[in-house]
Amino acid sequence: MSKKNQRKLTPKSKSTPKRNSPVPRAANAPAAKVETPVAAPVAAPVAVAPITPVTPAIDVEAIVARLRDTYAERAVEAVEALANVGNAQAISALIEVLQNVDGYFHIVTRSASAMALGKIGSGEAIDALLIASSDAVAEVSAEAILALGQLKAAAAVPALIDIVQNHNGFYLNVTRHAAIRSLGRIGDASARQILASVTTNGWEDPAIVAAANEALRHI
Repeated sequence: MSKKNQRKLTPKSKSTPKRNSPVPRAANAPAAKVETPVAAPVAAPVAVAPITPVTPAIDVEAIVARLRDTYAERAVEAVEALANVGNAQAISALIEVLQNVDGYFHIVTRSASAMALGKIGSGEAIDALLIASSDAVAEVSAEAILALGQLKAAAAVPALIDIVQNHNGFYLNVTRHAAIRSLGRIGDASARQILASVTTNGWEDPAIVAAANEALRHI
């Protein structure tokens, strides 16, 4: 490299780095006030009333009217709706169907009504169910008997024992089977003897014997 292109680098003067330092205040000057940050006020929570769902009103009269629908399936749907309502008006309408004074109602509608009365669980239906337990239609009779068991109707025990004994041969085994199940559900000790005799009867239907053994476990 030629000399004329060279430049002499002179070292820079060393200087002490500046530090941040407090500015000196004049004598007797008041100290600077330091402001304390003030937290913003917190708004009090606002109570919100719970929203109560609006339950649509049920037109029980309209449901009762559908019990006389010409299609039994629709009538049964009305029976099931009344079972969910479960008030005095519904119980009265279902008892009317079960009794079938004018002979209008189909077997399936009457059977469903007996079942619905058991589901509702009101003692108001016991008398009507007791009468229906001896109905000439086995399906209606059996459902009425099962409903008495659901209600744990002790007043029905003598009638149920008569059905199990079946001295006059009136009742079918489906009805007797229902009576045995209800006796077990009610749990009255007075039914023990008849149920025990069923289990030792060699001529008895095996399904009836099995039901009697099961019922005895609950008495």
